[in-house]
Amino acid sequence: MFGCGYIIAWLTVPSIYTAFTVHEIGNIPFVCPNSYNYSLPSLQITCQIRAINLTLIWVFSTFLVFSVILFIVSEDDNDIGYRDDTGNIDEIPLAVATVVEDVTSGNNDIDNLNTS
Repeated sequence: MFGCGYIIAWLTVPSIYTAFTVHEIGNIPFVCPNSYNYSLPSLQITCQIRAINLTLIWVFSTFLVFSVILFIVSEDDNDIGYRDDTGNIDEIPLAVATVVEDVTSGNNDIDNLNTS
């Protein structure tokens, strides 16, 4: 289902976005230092928003790549023959068994009343 195409796409999109936006506000350093001589006070805030934006797009892409890799690895484990046996429950929980017994005994009591 997932594969290398998804990984390549999720690395290509942020790469292209970063290439187009890396110099969108001039030569201001990426870390937006307070000591830089900004021509407008709002440029420092703009710089910080840009830095957060680029950081988050790469964090998101990295998370997706790791998720796809983990998904592929977990699918490979299932193919090898690993199985999760928790789906087959051999015992009925005590609470369910008690309810079944109560209903059964209640039905028997009603049957006994009807036959007497």
